[in-house]
Amino acid sequence: MKDFRQLLPLLWAGIMELPLLCVLVVFAGVTPTEGGILNLNKMVKQVTRKTPITSYWPYGCHCGLGGKGQPLDATDWCCHAHDCCYRHLKLHHCHHHRDHYNYTFSQGDIQCSDKGSWCEQQLCACDKEVAFCLKRQMGTYQKKLRLPVSPGPAARAKPLCARRSLPGCPTLPTRVLGSPSRLLTPLSQK
Repeated sequence: MKDFRQLLPLLWAGIMELPLLCVLVVFAGVTPTEGGILNLNKMVKQVTRKTPITSYWPYGCHCGLGGKGQPLDATDWCCHAHDCCYRHLKLHHCHHHRDHYNYTFSQGDIQCSDKGSWCEQQLCACDKEVAFCLKRQMGTYQKKLRLPVSPGPAARAKPLCARRSLPGCPTLPTRVLGSPSRLLTPLSQK
């Protein structure tokens, strides 16, 4: 922790860029209390027992920031569905990258809290779905689709994603957590 504090003057001087700061924060074990990305990473790690930043972000054409092209395998399809879920939430003015939600993880299951806003509850549902999807698809995971952060031969494969046609997102019903048959209406429409 002391080493991380010594880097603060460099951060304030603007020498380091935001992506590097994020990596340093993750590896230093310093986690802010809010933010959807941190919730997602924690949830995926609990469910899959894999560290997301070293296993899934980036992976294929859709795991990580953004997403382009045809998913390359079942794991990548999980991330495509998650991207679609986030796009659906964005239409309802939810802020998936910074909204924080509460959930419990017990005996291998996730229970999203019903105490947050509509957006927070739905964000938790999106993240829960991708976490369990990634777990179900662990047998199809291909290390060769895990792209390195630094430039290299595997990193040059990413343009392949842009050349492939992007499958559309299905129309997503908005569900009450834990009750697939009941639909929720966004707060703005109540």
